[in-house]
Amino acid sequence: MASSHTCMTVNHLKPKHLLWLFLLLSGLGACSSNVRLASTGTAIFPTGIDLQAASEAFLRIKSTNYSKEDIESYNCEVRNAMVQITQFPLKSGGVRKKLHTRDGKIDYQIDHSEIRSFEQFDRLVIADTITVLAGIEKKLDIKGVGIPIMGRLPHSPDDSLIPETGLWVPLTALLEPGKECATIRLLDTNNPYLRESFPVAANFTAPLARDLLDRQKEFESAKALLNYEKFAPNMGITRIFGFHPDKTPVVFVHGVFSSTNTWVNMINQMMIDPEIRNRFEFWAFEFPTGAPIPYLAQNLRKEVVAMQEFRKANGAKDESVIVIGHSMGGLMAKMLTQQSGSAQWDSLFAVAPENLDVSEHERETLREMFFFEPLPYVKRVVFL
Repeated sequence: MASSHTCMTVNHLKPKHLLWLFLLLSGLGACSSNVRLASTGTAIFPTGIDLQAASEAFLRIKSTNYSKEDIESYNCEVRNAMVQITQFPLKSGGVRKKLHTRDGKIDYQIDHSEIRSFEQFDRLVIADTITVLAGIEKKLDIKGVGIPIMGRLPHSPDDSLIPETGLWVPLTALLEPGKECATIRLLDTNNPYLRESFPVAANFTAPLARDLLDRQKEFESAKALLNYEKFAPNMGITRIFGFHPDKTPVVFVHGVFSSTNTWVNMINQMMIDPEIRNRFEFWAFEFPTGAPIPYLAQNLRKEVVAMQEFRKANGAKDESVIVIGHSMGGLMAKMLTQQSGSAQWDSLFAVAPENLDVSEHERETLREMFFFEPLPYVKRVVFL
């Protein structure tokens, strides 16, 4: 953050010099690089599934008397099944009705009983079909049983906290062979109560990369810094990965000339830790950084309130919130914990809000910017 003791004469500087001075003092050294992917295509169509091999390996895995080779053999057949199923969007009408096996075609069903809001998913993608070229330092996989996949939740009027670009959720697929019908069982690998007798494979890097690739906006551009009104409609808080009512939300607030990409490596590495993954869920507040800090802070305040209302309506009981802010985002996060009083207003205005010659909408906006109370459920704020 810029020092409050910086003294400089700026009257003679040109506007472009003032801009660069502002960027320097705002600590832009931590600007993030955008996520780039090599491929988001589907996997190569496989040969038929060897149901006998899959069934025998799965029985040994469930009995916990299995070898590394059993997991490799089983996962190969699960992947063969998922390659067939993920060829089409879930709601396209072209979903494959039968699976190809080495002995012919077989019926299958998808068991999604452990996935919240699965009916809203519109796409499944195998995680290892995505290669990250830039923006994320490490691919972090959890080795185990099953094939990591990703499900896409589209933006919906019923869930406005999903980004307009959609939300990619990490899942894992298992294959439970049957004589006449196979079952594809989907697990939510972000579920804190996931309990299997064997280690479940997971990939959090691929859905995180795909998610941020989609939601990369122009908040990092100079246009968003100089003409924030144009970008203000895109401002808001959205979640990363799925929602779970028993987790504590952590809200990330980026700094000037930046975006949620600032946090991608931190989130990627935290998700590999089961203690963190099972206790916390991650949300991000994105905004055009050229707007005045009081204006941005009052929008952040509204968004945190909306997030808590959503969580409470969906079964959350703990109202604690953690906010992590970088640079200017830290200033905004701090304002969530403060009582304004009238000092800031009195330093700028000679009359009370009700006596200003402005529209009622403008008057209310000014009140929200300059008069506020601490949000009681913001229990911890971390400044970077």
